[in-house]
Amino acid sequence: MAEANFVDYVKICCRSGHGGAGSIHFHRDKFTAKGG
Repeated sequence: MAEANFVDYVKICCRSGHGGAGSIHFHRDKFTAKGG
């Protein structure tokens, strides 16, 4: 049986978001109900 060489080409385009705050922070305090 003859060997076949398969070559696949894939173009991948990645894009990030549109900036913004960069992170989300949730305030946690044990004296505040449900974090405030």
